[in-house]
Amino acid sequence: MNKIFKSGIIPFNIYLFGEVINNLSSPGLAAEVDKVWWDTKLIHMAKKKLYYSQFCDPYPIPPNNGRTVEMRIMRPSAPALTPLTDGVIPDGELIDVDKITATVKQYGTYKKITDMVEWTSCDRLTSAIHEENGRQAYLTRDILTREELLGGTNVYYAPKVSSGTVTKITSRADLTKECKLTPDLLFIAQAVLRANDAEPFEGDAFVGVIHPQVAVDIKRDKDYFIDVVRYADAERIFAGEIGKYAGIRFVESSNAKIFYPNDIVKGKCRFTVKTLASSNATEITVNEAISQAEADTFPTGGVDVYIDGVAGRVTSVIPGNAGSAKLKVNALSAGVSANAVVCGQGAGRDGSAVYGTLILGRYAGGVTELENGGLEFITKSRKEAGGPLEQFSTAGWKMTYAAKRLQEDYMIRIESANEFSASLVSPY
Repeated sequence: MNKIFKSGIIPFNIYLFGEVINNLSSPGLAAEVDKVWWDTKLIHMAKKKLYYSQFCDPYPIPPNNGRTVEMRIMRPSAPALTPLTDGVIPDGELIDVDKITATVKQYGTYKKITDMVEWTSCDRLTSAIHEENGRQAYLTRDILTREELLGGTNVYYAPKVSSGTVTKITSRADLTKECKLTPDLLFIAQAVLRANDAEPFEGDAFVGVIHPQVAVDIKRDKDYFIDVVRYADAERIFAGEIGKYAGIRFVESSNAKIFYPNDIVKGKCRFTVKTLASSNATEITVNEAISQAEADTFPTGGVDVYIDGVAGRVTSVIPGNAGSAKLKVNALSAGVSANAVVCGQGAGRDGSAVYGTLILGRYAGGVTELENGGLEFITKSRKEAGGPLEQFSTAGWKMTYAAKRLQEDYMIRIESANEFSASLVSPY
């Protein structure tokens, strides 16, 4: 119910990043003449990939003004319902302003290209390295924004709909594949945002950022979904926008938030029980293999899990082939049947990963960077970076950045699942 108040903000283009430093003269890599072309290409990539940041207000930090910005939010005044008295000067009101600060941090990395690879590789190193650096930089920026915005306090859970029966869900752990995003839930989210005086974007609509596997559910609903190509108004189309559903303009992004079950061993968050385990058992044989290398990644202290939907704990793992590997657990409170799921906590208790769809209005979030330290692509030739024997060149990027939630009442996270949820595994 607050409005954003800006004073003395310098005009800022979120897509205008620092100049590429490109001094490569090596035979297999880009020369200085290619700098402008790569600049243009990578900035174009930014416009297509910053799905979350495009909905945040920019608060750039001018040079030599520290690394912290103060974002000010003016609280609304109460209606003035008391009539004025003739000839009497009323008391003035104090301005009520919230001050939210954000401090930028620096991010970046680089890749080393040895002289032998440079001279012998059949790959187009220039294209591959520049595009990968661009993808990594913009993905990093968007994830930082996503994690901040999705950390809000307003959350709704998709209800379970099975055989015509609708069951209300009140926690992430209880979400299953039957808990899909519904138009009713989106109408509720829209009503809540309007009741909170959240301001819509262009076209008098709020915006949702949605994963492609959830977007399937809304695209199937021909009664409510309006494809972007069928828009009647000439409003600006957001990067990644696919259409309107339940009065919300949706942007589709493979980078949309997914809450995965926590790994039990690295890369594996779910196992299935091979044979019935009795009450008080402390070992479970699983259908899947666990290699010694995977067993070595098991966290010290154990992993909190759901065993057939009941909270438990795996204390260690015994590597083995499929059908012989074992999980050591705290004593089971009840028997567990064959093919029951053992999964890390953090998502659905049945092993379902959970999608986080963000619905938001204008002024919900802000982003900041140092004006003289924005995103920058940097390359060094073998002569500059390769040491005494000039053995490698480098290509990298760095940026300063921070994102901040400004108005909790202006954003809602909707958590849901569907038929894809049972097989999703974190890519990191």
